[in-house]
Amino acid sequence: MPSLTVNPDGKPHIHEFVRIPKTNSFRCAHPNCFSVYNKKYLKGKESLCGICHINRIILGYEELRRAIPRCKQCSETVEALRLKQISATLKEMGI
Repeated sequence: MPSLTVNPDGKPHIHEFVRIPKTNSFRCAHPNCFSVYNKKYLKGKESLCGICHINRIILGYEELRRAIPRCKQCSETVEALRLKQISATLKEMGI
């Protein structure tokens, strides 16, 4: 069965990757999608956040080292915490 190009509701399908245990491969978490990719081919590709399932992310080194890639809003890395502080400051300023 081929991988999805359009979701059942008519929207374009964006893969939501999760790591296959004990391998260097990732699969799409959507129940009707059977796509499997090696980690080395996913760098720079677009995916949905594996935690909130809303935000789109570009897969890089930090995202691919996790079992479930996540966006900056769901992450607790130093960079993500800094971005949250900056956005909170901008929100207080009304920008």
